[in-house]
Amino acid sequence: MSTIHLRELDPTLRELARKNCKEDADTVVEQILTIQEWIKNWRRTKKRIDDYYSLKSAFPMCWVNELTDELLEFYRSGIHIIPNKPIAPVDPP
Repeated sequence: MSTIHLRELDPTLRELARKNCKEDADTVVEQILTIQEWIKNWRRTKKRIDDYYSLKSAFPMCWVNELTDELLEFYRSGIHIIPNKPIAPVDPP
């Protein structure tokens, strides 16, 4: 972890930051570290967002905005039930 060097605000600016931005001098370093961690994870986040929209454009029928009678009947039929994950990593004989 790198050391963060912050310059001290003069009392007038510190009070203005506390009042208008709800900035607490005790948590500034923690907030900066959180932002730095977010930036490091940005590529993974970008890939997840890209994957989401790729799937959404490839399979638009899976992203329905409203429940129709036809869709409700399909759900009630029980055909959509997903089986449990297998206990072992191999298929049964």
